[in-house]
Amino acid sequence: PITITMKLKLQFAIIALVTFSLTSNAQVSKNEVVARQWIENHANELKIKPTDAFKLSFVYNGLAGETLRFQQMMNDVPVYQSEIVVNFNPSNELVYTSDSYDDSIQNIVTTPSISKEAALVASKESLKFTYDYTVVENNLFVTKVNHQTKLVYRVITNTVIGNGSWEVLVDAQ
Repeated sequence: PITITMKLKLQFAIIALVTFSLTSNAQVSKNEVVARQWIENHANELKIKPTDAFKLSFVYNGLAGETLRFQQMMNDVPVYQSEIVVNFNPSNELVYTSDSYDDSIQNIVTTPSISKEAALVASKESLKFTYDYTVVENNLFVTKVNHQTKLVYRVITNTVIGNGSWEVLVDAQ
């Protein structure tokens, strides 16, 4: 039989799921087409390769206008700290662009040969953790390491007691 406690837990889970669904919508912008056209028109200047892809990862609307961030992607894996930013004023006129796009990233296989769990263990061993910690992030990225394009796990951990945060890139191959 279903108890009152079970009913309350089920209702809470449904409310949480609905709330999450409403707040985690994909990023959209009426200026995306214009921004992508600007990127395409400046592809040679930016040294964008035909194999490069960009995903709209962030949209911010404020008093000064709208900012769109396009994350560089390789086979659906984000390229670490590589993006193109396009800004529009309140009249929706493109007024500013910036980029941290990395044109030196080479096309590589983006299927990891180690698991997320193995990356976490490697991170913990390299930091010589002897205390409790929480995992903030453990995600795949493509990046440059010693002038070579690599697939890595970016593992971010925090200490449970005190102040401390560590970022470790673990070779996913």
